Amino acid sequence: MEPTARAGLFRVLLALSCATLALAGSSFPGRRGRGGGQHQQQQQVKMPPVTRTWHMTSVSDCSLERCQQICEEHYGATKLDVTGRCDGDGCNCEYREPCRQMPCYQSCLRTKRGKLNLKANCIRHECFCKWDNYCEASTCEALCLRDHKGKEGVRGLCVGEDCSCRWN
Repeated sequence: MEPTARAGLFRVLLALSCATLALAGSSFPGRRGRGGGQHQQQQQVKMPPVTRTWHMTSVSDCSLERCQQICEEHYGATKLDVTGRCDGDGCNCEYREPCRQMPCYQSCLRTKRGKLNLKANCIRHECFCKWDNYCEASTCEALCLRDHKGKEGVRGLCVGEDCSCRWN
């Protein structure tokens, strides 16, 4: 097996191991978590794959092996799932952007506003959001006071499992 193929296989196996560990750490029905019997829910937010095209200009035709090698050289160090395929005499490189922690957390905040103990976790190109599926009045109140400093009459109100901030 070639070194690049071995490295690619190693990356895939490592990603599968990490994904398995992440899923094993999530909650299952009947498992007790914080809050006396409540458990955490998990939602997965997927980042879309980004496709880039790079054309070889020094050759008159494209070979699959050469195209794959060029794509690995250009994108293999910083991108995920890099593949190369020939399109006429051009070489198309496809890859996925790796998940970055801060944009992942921002995405979780936008989609899960009001969830308590919101956490974000990146595994390869996927962003996972975790949150508690219950609301505690005291925690909700404290979060609202922190997030809306300077507003009069701020209070936190549990609506189902969500925390809602209200003020005058």
